[in-house]
Amino acid sequence: MPPASSPCQLRFACWNSGFDRSITVALGLAFCSV
Repeated sequence: MPPASSPCQLRFACWNSGFDRSITVALGLAFCSV
């Protein structure tokens, strides 16, 4: 999986700033590791 500092996961982390971290991680994995 890409590192948490990858641009893709940072984008999701920023977009989901109002959500739980686990949701952000799940979306990051779903969209960044395919």
